[in-house]
Amino acid sequence: MSEIENLLEQDADKGCLDETNLSKLTDLFQRLLTEQIRLESQEAAVKDTKDAIRKLSERDIPDLMEEIGLESFTLTTGETLKKQKYYSAKIPSALKGKAFAYLEETGNDAIIKEHFALDFGRGEQETERAAAVAWWLEENNIPFNAKTDVHPQTLKAFVKAQIEAGVDFPKDLFGVYVGNTVKVAGKKG
Repeated sequence: MSEIENLLEQDADKGCLDETNLSKLTDLFQRLLTEQIRLESQEAAVKDTKDAIRKLSERDIPDLMEEIGLESFTLTTGETLKKQKYYSAKIPSALKGKAFAYLEETGNDAIIKEHFALDFGRGEQETERAAAVAWWLEENNIPFNAKTDVHPQTLKAFVKAQIEAGVDFPKDLFGVYVGNTVKVAGKKG
């Protein structure tokens, strides 16, 4: 007995599975698989395109402009390429304690923030002081998440300021990457 015949026989008493419905279901399932494969392929193509753009804009073009001594360049089509520095930083989880200690030791601990995730229903008020909220929650055995962190944009600004001021600081603690990129201005396409 074929697999289809087995399914038809097993579900005959339900009255909803016949060869037509089974065929429709199989076709729809095949379409679903095809669309999933197509999506995966398109996502891979988008990733490859983003990687190619990043390589061109962050390495190939800035490196060549550096080599020939150009800060900007205007094409005959009207677009202007301008080389710019960019800064990237992200404190690795394993180094967070050391990074915070460095910020405290150097008087830069104001950029460290305490984050509390609190969910309030409508009409309830938030308490102004995070410490008071944490104490109250602990006293009342209410579970909560508290996180100490530096906002990514604040960290990026801190790193940029330190580098541009010539401050020698432990870049590895902050996952610092400094590179060049080009920005395109003017008409496109």
